[in-house]
Amino acid sequence: MSVPEIFADFATGHAIVGPVQVKQSGDAVVIRILRVFGVLVCGFLAACEEGPNVIVEGQTGGPVWPYFVDAIKDKGRVLVEIHGDPFDEGTDAVISNVIQSMSQTMGDRTVSFSTDISDVTSTEIRIILMLGTPKNFSRRGLCESHDITDEGLAGPESDGKFRTLGLLCINGDRRMQVRAWVNDVTSSTDPKFALLVQQTAREMMTDKK
Repeated sequence: MSVPEIFADFATGHAIVGPVQVKQSGDAVVIRILRVFGVLVCGFLAACEEGPNVIVEGQTGGPVWPYFVDAIKDKGRVLVEIHGDPFDEGTDAVISNVIQSMSQTMGDRTVSFSTDISDVTSTEIRIILMLGTPKNFSRRGLCESHDITDEGLAGPESDGKFRTLGLLCINGDRRMQVRAWVNDVTSSTDPKFALLVQQTAREMMTDKK
């Protein structure tokens, strides 16, 4: 990503955060402006082209963080659905690596995830992570569905770009959508894959309003 592209995005009211891009305007841009310096460094270093790029495509409804707080009380976990086996490693291996990458600390709280509904204390909140999505992959109806298939999911594209789609669902409604991609990833143990998943999860836990 070039420096001119960075300023072009600010001109349109889109803030670029770390390598994370958030489609917002007004106060949200100001709130995150300090983080743009990380992007400016990336503009001079080719390494950022190799790292994950995350686009938050808006947040609807009210704050989402309180739902996470409720889900993790008493050492509870957040329910996550993981779809796709983009590197042919086996579903169990992919799920294990994704869960490990998603779990992180937010402030003074540790947020853990599980694909097992019996492990969670709240079913109000659910994250759906689709691995290996085509560029124009449709997310319509995913939050409302409890019978999602892996149809259409694949591995990295011919140019080496690997795409994912994350959805934050609360009470069956889509509250946030996060698209992400990274270049030249070969497995779910790749550090770039782990960072992509971690940043996607962190953005879903961060209120944008």
